[in-house]
Amino acid sequence: MMDKKQFIGNLNSKLFYSTFLATSLSFWKPVIEAHPTRIMWGTDLAYWRHYEPDVIHAITQFGRDFISNLEPEVQESFAHRNASEMLDPSTQPTP
Repeated sequence: MMDKKQFIGNLNSKLFYSTFLATSLSFWKPVIEAHPTRIMWGTDLAYWRHYEPDVIHAITQFGRDFISNLEPEVQESFAHRNASEMLDPSTQPTP
């Protein structure tokens, strides 16, 4: 487990960041675009450092960069609509 300084250092490294983003996109982009209504963006804030403003900013920026590389017609569903529809009781089937 990295400490905050290592975590931010990695995300601030252009080489690490671009490699991490490219690797994430090469794995997830085909899956997300093949199933645009079944997957949504989310972040897990599990460690104390995740709640610090500079760390949250870095995680949020990564999410924005990731989402911006998806096909435009998929971005809205993945980033927002799928979660909204899942959480909206009016879209759920009645028992």
